[in-house]
Amino acid sequence: METALACVPADLRLDVLRKLTDDETERRRQPFLFGWKKRSHAVDEATSVIVQVLVRDIANCHSKADAAAVLFLNHHGRGTGSCWLPDYLDGLPGITVDRKRCIEVSERKHRRKAQ
Repeated sequence: METALACVPADLRLDVLRKLTDDETERRRQPFLFGWKKRSHAVDEATSVIVQVLVRDIANCHSKADAAAVLFLNHHGRGTGSCWLPDYLDGLPGITVDRKRCIEVSERKHRRKAQ
């Protein structure tokens, strides 16, 4: 969370935390309506920077194979939607995901950890 927050300009961090707290409070009140809120361009841009920084951090701190295994892990209900990053990347302009390979990478890392 600190890495993500570091992406936000210092003078906006408190406002961002307040907004996140307000959104979480609202989500808990109306969990099925939260996803339908209209997002501003600024929120999308900030979210994009946060995702980029977090992915860069994972890629810089691990081998390519280990970074892929971390990023392609299926979170089995701990997120929203399918909980699997390749599902959200596949089909975006310029990106073609080899879903079978992503599964192999993720499962191989998971099997090594279990041994």
